[in-house]
Amino acid sequence: MLKNSFPLTLALCLAAFAQAQTYVILPDNAALSQPSSSTLAWRDSTTGFRSQLIYDTSHFATFGCNGPIVINRMRFRAANGATLVGGSYPGDGLTTGVTLDIGTCLTDYALPSTTYALNRGVMQNVMTFGTVVVAAGGGAAPNNYVIDIAIPGGFIYDPTLGQDLLIEISGPDFIGSMPSMSTGVSLAASRCNRVANTTTTGTVGTLSAGFCPVVLFDINGTGGLPDNGSGFPVLFASVANNYGAGCGPNPRSFAELFPIATATLDLPTGLMMVPDVPGAPTSYTLIPGTGSPLVPVAGVALLSNAATPAVMGDDTMSQACVLPWTFPYVGGSTSTIHANTNGYISLVATTATGGDFSPGIPDMVITSVSAHSGLPRLFPCWYDLHATRNLTVNPAAGVYFQVDPVTNHAIVTWNDVGELFTSGAGLKSFNIQLELWQDGTIEFRYGTMSNFGSTTQPKLVGFTPGVGSAAPISTDLSATMPFQTGVIDDLPLSLASTKPVIGLPLTVTTNSIPAPGLTLNWISTVQYNPGIDLVIIGAPGCGAYMDPSASALDSLLFGVGTQAFTVTVPSDPILTGVNLFTQSASASAFNALGFQTSNGVALRIGNVL
Repeated sequence: MLKNSFPLTLALCLAAFAQAQTYVILPDNAALSQPSSSTLAWRDSTTGFRSQLIYDTSHFATFGCNGPIVINRMRFRAANGATLVGGSYPGDGLTTGVTLDIGTCLTDYALPSTTYALNRGVMQNVMTFGTVVVAAGGGAAPNNYVIDIAIPGGFIYDPTLGQDLLIEISGPDFIGSMPSMSTGVSLAASRCNRVANTTTTGTVGTLSAGFCPVVLFDINGTGGLPDNGSGFPVLFASVANNYGAGCGPNPRSFAELFPIATATLDLPTGLMMVPDVPGAPTSYTLIPGTGSPLVPVAGVALLSNAATPAVMGDDTMSQACVLPWTFPYVGGSTSTIHANTNGYISLVATTATGGDFSPGIPDMVITSVSAHSGLPRLFPCWYDLHATRNLTVNPAAGVYFQVDPVTNHAIVTWNDVGELFTSGAGLKSFNIQLELWQDGTIEFRYGTMSNFGSTTQPKLVGFTPGVGSAAPISTDLSATMPFQTGVIDDLPLSLASTKPVIGLPLTVTTNSIPAPGLTLNWISTVQYNPGIDLVIIGAPGCGAYMDPSASALDSLLFGVGTQAFTVTVPSDPILTGVNLFTQSASASAFNALGFQTSNGVALRIGNVL
């Protein structure tokens, strides 16, 4: 039996090797990307070099190599954008040139020895003192393969046996201009290692974890990427892109983020925030403002919050403004506020002296680059304003705080302020007012407003209780008022997915699932983008982003919070490039329909990561 089994096994292996040419690219996440680049594997050196390149067996599994393969050829890719003209490592076949071996590694890729000999397993010589030509870099991204080395007779390698692949190269001085090479980037991300030295005969090298060059192998056997008809693999990147938005109860925060190109705020009468419970608000109803003229400023302009107070100019926080009563707002109460030149106020005391000139919804609810990011704030017009830009033409230009002696309302006014983008005095004028009532009512008013001139900054109108609250979705306030903010910070239902790759697991995750914790997910072949508004079936603000009747797969999930399911994409090349669309819906008391819907995710099945 033993005597006859070997020829049978060999025959089966040879039959497998006779299959069509396919390809493997290592590291497996670098087929179309460039994690990093380096000049230290194939070196442009005056003393020669010696490199060992070690690649984990798992790279081969990614490409479906679940048995023995024959590696017939290796090609190394230039770094993206590299255009150097190349050259050669000249060899005479006797005493100088490139010597290259391929084989198995005695150590694991993660913990190789720095002594070359201790890593070498069963090695096969590819060339001895040979000439290696390096082509010019084409400058593309991904760039072209500039080193091409055939393996006479091929090298039989079985990654399922657990021994990592080892390539050892030693070479002389390079003649020409050597393009740098695309490489891996880290041990964790690239699962490869490099041991390198600057001499041909060195016995010990230096480890560079992850920075092994990208290599394309021509193989015969199980797995691999198909040929595109031109001697290269068919490469189809997988895609998982979110589109649309999930629905759910409005958070306590609200915002309208006006795009950079927006010239004016479409709030001519301003807006009012009316508390649900006067004196102890838990939510606001937003309604159009009264359109009343701005209250004329009184007193003197505010000074900065610096240790030595000074006139407020660009990106400046004011000194504390003490209210004559405690002001209640959603999420807290305060008797001290600070105004910022950039069109917002802090509803708590702060030691911050600067100002955040770059409006963004995430900075409303998290601590970020500014000391006052994440503070409770009101934003009548968050923008890169400049308090004293117009001071030379209007001595009253600046930011003011006053208490109206008749109404006892607290008022903050940005009076004839300019913007950073336009440097000339008097060329831009912005007049903005914020009024706080003792019962918690808030009004934003706008006087004369120039067109915004910045080509880099958006504008934001809104409110946040600060850190711990949910980031709002930008809402067109003029189109949706009256608009009700939430009393709690339940997040909209959201969906995320890993990228679908042939033969690999695909995980689809639904987040912010409310009680009772019942969720349906569909993976469909039909997309709706923009989505279909579900107001007609009792779910205003929710959208359908795919057609569940065209479902290729559906799943029922149980549990609140975050729930996920995983399926393996079949190892069938016919699926390459197929587009799919996924969305979730969770049972909820949020609307009459009884369901919240998530955003959609557009998937494209690829054959590379």
